[in-house]
Amino acid sequence: FAASILWGAFARGEAYGDVSTRFSTLVDMATHTDRLAHSFVVDSSVFWLFQGWLVPDDMRRRGFDDRSAEIAARAVPFFGLVYYLLVRPPLPAEE
Repeated sequence: FAASILWGAFARGEAYGDVSTRFSTLVDMATHTDRLAHSFVVDSSVFWLFQGWLVPDDMRRRGFDDRSAEIAARAVPFFGLVYYLLVRPPLPAEE
């Protein structure tokens, strides 16, 4: 996550400008009529909301009590969910 933030802020400065130029471009894209940027933000927000809602329910079903996995899954988009899926236990067998 940190590497992607650093890459987005500082990589290829000669082509895309400094951090303030990049930020103003981002704000400009998000506040004007760029439908692709708007749909990306809406899709990401909906995914994040459902991820934060479904993970605790899945943890209760599995009897899984790992606060760090829950925080990672709810707070870090995509990679947090990947971490959670790797460390969660299987569903208990139904009797």
